[in-house]
Amino acid sequence: MDVVEWLRGLGLEQYETAFREAEVGLDVLPDLTDADLVELGVSLGNRKRLLKAIAALREAPASDEAERRQLTVMFCDLVGSTQISARLDPEDMRDVIRAYQDACSGAVARYDGFVARFMGDGILAYFGFPRAHEDEAERAIRSGLDIVDAVANLETAARHKLAVRVGIATGIVVVGDLIGPGPAQERDVVGETPNLAARLQALAAPGSVVIAESTMRLVGRTFDLQPLGVHALKGFETPVRVWSVLRDARTSTRFEASRSQGLSPMVNREQETALLRDRWRRSRNGEGQIVLVSGEAGIGKSRIVATLADHVAASPHIAISFQCSPHHVNDALYPILSEIGRTAGFLNDESPSTKLDKLEAMIARYGLKAHEFAPVLAGALSIPTVGRYPPLDLTAAEQKERTIVALVVLFTARTQHAPALALLEDAHWIDPTSLVVLGRFFEAMPTLSVLMVITARPEFNPPWESAPNLSVVQLPPLPREETTMMVQGVAGGKALPAKILDEIIVKTDGVPLFVEELTRTVMESGLLREESESYQLVSARTPIAIPSTLQDSLLARLDRLNSVKDIAQIGAAIGREFSHRLLEEVSSVRGPALTDALDKLIDANIIHCSGDPPEANYTFKHALLRDSAYQLMIRARRRDVHRNIVRVLETRFPQIVETQPDIAAMHHEHGGNAARAAEYYRLAGGRAVARSANVEALAYLNDGLRVVESLPEGTERDRLELQIQLQRAGALRSTKGYSAPETGDALRRAHALSQSVGEPAQLLLTLAGLYAYHLVRSETMRAGEIAEELLTFARQQGDTNYIMIGLRSMGCVQFQLGHQPAALDHFEQSLSLYDPVAHGPLAAAFGLDHKEVAASFRSTTLWLLGKPVQAEASQQETLSHAEALKHLPSICQALIYSALLRVLSRDRPGVIESATQGQHLARRLSFDLMERGASFFLAAARRGEVPPEQLLPQMLNAADLWWATGARQYQGYVLTLIAETYLDAGQPNEGLSVVAQAKELLEATDERWAEAELYRVEGMLLLALPERRIAEGEACLRKAIAVARNHAALSWELRASVDLARLLGELGRGAEGKAMVDAVYRRFDEGFDSVDLAAARTILAPHASIA
Repeated sequence: MDVVEWLRGLGLEQYETAFREAEVGLDVLPDLTDADLVELGVSLGNRKRLLKAIAALREAPASDEAERRQLTVMFCDLVGSTQISARLDPEDMRDVIRAYQDACSGAVARYDGFVARFMGDGILAYFGFPRAHEDEAERAIRSGLDIVDAVANLETAARHKLAVRVGIATGIVVVGDLIGPGPAQERDVVGETPNLAARLQALAAPGSVVIAESTMRLVGRTFDLQPLGVHALKGFETPVRVWSVLRDARTSTRFEASRSQGLSPMVNREQETALLRDRWRRSRNGEGQIVLVSGEAGIGKSRIVATLADHVAASPHIAISFQCSPHHVNDALYPILSEIGRTAGFLNDESPSTKLDKLEAMIARYGLKAHEFAPVLAGALSIPTVGRYPPLDLTAAEQKERTIVALVVLFTARTQHAPALALLEDAHWIDPTSLVVLGRFFEAMPTLSVLMVITARPEFNPPWESAPNLSVVQLPPLPREETTMMVQGVAGGKALPAKILDEIIVKTDGVPLFVEELTRTVMESGLLREESESYQLVSARTPIAIPSTLQDSLLARLDRLNSVKDIAQIGAAIGREFSHRLLEEVSSVRGPALTDALDKLIDANIIHCSGDPPEANYTFKHALLRDSAYQLMIRARRRDVHRNIVRVLETRFPQIVETQPDIAAMHHEHGGNAARAAEYYRLAGGRAVARSANVEALAYLNDGLRVVESLPEGTERDRLELQIQLQRAGALRSTKGYSAPETGDALRRAHALSQSVGEPAQLLLTLAGLYAYHLVRSETMRAGEIAEELLTFARQQGDTNYIMIGLRSMGCVQFQLGHQPAALDHFEQSLSLYDPVAHGPLAAAFGLDHKEVAASFRSTTLWLLGKPVQAEASQQETLSHAEALKHLPSICQALIYSALLRVLSRDRPGVIESATQGQHLARRLSFDLMERGASFFLAAARRGEVPPEQLLPQMLNAADLWWATGARQYQGYVLTLIAETYLDAGQPNEGLSVVAQAKELLEATDERWAEAELYRVEGMLLLALPERRIAEGEACLRKAIAVARNHAALSWELRASVDLARLLGELGRGAEGKAMVDAVYRRFDEGFDSVDLAAARTILAPHASIA
């Protein structure tokens, strides 16, 4: 491109002569001043235009950094050059080549392309470098068509006609460093695209342009294309689909072709806005409202919320804003705590004391007592309170709950003085704990003057969909009329040329973000000339296509800010949001120069700023803007930037690394230090587990595991993976459950690693986890083998902790096998070794407290042994212990085992009380196994209250959900309860079918602790058949008694004896039945007010008749 072409591109060709006579070339053009232009005779208005264009020239020099970017590559080859050279004098041939190269170079320059290399009769040109445009593929094709025409008009000295072949392809390449000195410098381009373009030109007929599919997709129907089929090209494994470009298309736009009929006009978002205003009116009257604004990225969710905010701005109200972040989806309470920090007025690098002062002032401002709320909220905000408040004597789980309650109270208090408009932006990136807080807050909202507006992408599924005060607004794409209005608004109220407008509508598909960004890009591209009422195309030959992708348009915007592009890239590497202080430490630019660079990015609408430097924070206007800047860097550059960021974080901002290790993990990962990244992810997971944020913990630990897999094989990798797998197993146990396949996978992998690289304690930990996994899956024999291995190894190591756990494990296996005396002995031995101080903290590693597990099993064992009073006392003491320990998962399981004990003893009110409490807590903890067990027990407790035919579907559904967790433990007993309910319903055949399933399960699992009860129920079902199979029924009842005696299960024996005595009475053998019940009854020494012993007394009464 020369100065004449540059002036013509600006529509200022009237100054060509003045510039030529003054010998102004491209080399001095950037140095021209206003005074120079006066001397050249340029008018005031045009001087302003020229100075802007000259500034743009200074702004966008070619970067010396290698970059990863989309490039459209054109390869031209002169047809028959060898034959022509044989017929021409060498000097004439030199003139031909010069004319050919000049024609090609002119056509390339006309479309702002870049001639990368002359190769004799071949030319390689790039479109999209060194400066990108939004329509590079179209530019390349138009340039190729011009080259075909220009070369066809050239003649040799012998009047030979010339022709050229042109091949064009588009793809991602790495534009490397400058190669060679001075004018001979070239840019090294790495990627398959240049080779593909060269191969394509060989397919072209003389005087034609051939394009690849990658290019065709970008130009759509801008040109008339002829498909040339699929071709196998040398060097390409996959055949390539090829098109020949015939001419510029003169048809209507794709939008007009596809939507010429049936388009209903819509102006603005009137319906959606009306709904929001109505919900605001209701909320001001004390009817709290929730509105979910849903739609794809860029559809205008935030814009419609801003419109509402403008509407309410004039009336007294309280504004609350929560901003979720894709980089903090695993950070518990991130949007809420960030909002508190902003409301309190926290500044970067403030002392903890100052932040605490501001926090207390904010709390007091809303009528709350600082000493009640400040310690809890300060803990969540990682603000030390030493010297001002005593330490909170709370477990992590309890502190989490206190924090949630405090947040709900705080935000409720903030809404008491005026109507509140609360905004939750980008809820698809919200963390699970913040969802819990919002759910609690929503419970109180119906009576508050609050409108909560939530924006989210379609993939967000809110857990409160059934809330009566929830309205959902789905934002559709804008129709043509609204898109036109938006384009005109971005253009300052001026109309754009019809063809440009049509292309914007087609390319953006009604997505407001795309409309806004592409319109600005077109206006900044130099394609348009501003007039009083409209914009006009600069010339008929100027490419007018709109950028085919948003990425292309954003890259063009960044190229126009080349001098500050590096700052944008470093900010992008930090994240969607970045602080001035961190950026200044990471970047080589300092002080006023950095502020000036950031101001340019702000003026270009690439980033937004909050606060004043150096305390300012910046946010990329859109995530795609951030992605565009970030992806422009090649991997080596990204790696260096991330390494520098994490170095600064670790040395200058250690508090961020300490409180948010996942940030350091991310930068180490992208910086190529996988080992450090994995360790930080492990630390982040540990911090989350300590807060009982197990869902977030799993996300961090899974990231750590993913990074570990990239490390070279070896001992250090295995040790790191072992630590992560053990932490994952603990978090999985507290969410998915002991028996979940994911838990088993983590434990098996940890076991394999611990055998090769682990310490004895790690091997013992994995054995304990594997034993529990198999036990809960009712793989009793395998659980027993591992329990025995665990206990033996623990004794060899002299490890009292694991001897205690091994004894408990052996007890649980004996329990399931039906060996109740042995089970009780193991439980008692294990519990005798328990020390609350030493062993209580182990609950976090194991997922549950040892004493709670052992004592809960002991309680069930005591009941089976005929000690119902001791069993109930034991379980109450177990629950009290778990509550004192303040470990929520342990409290949850103690409640569920309390429910089980009361199911066994037929204490229906007790079951409902325990199971309801356990279910509520399990749901809060996302403890699926316990929640589903509680659901079944609650259904079972309704026997006798709900007609059995109505109850059975509920029980069956609850049981299916329970087993879906992978658990099989207690499945045999559950099936027994279901079979007995079929007995209640008068459906003995269905009940016997369930008994058959339970028997198969019993043989497969060896879980026999309720075997006697199964035979008792089978006997009763046989007796309930229409044909009353008395002999088989009696045999089953006697087998139940025999099995119960073999297991020392006195309670089962009594229950079966009572049923058998009733049968014998019917058969005229009442004395025999009474004697049998009396013998069992006399072996009890407690629990005489229980349901079963009361039933026995009705048999033993002196005048009782059981005939």
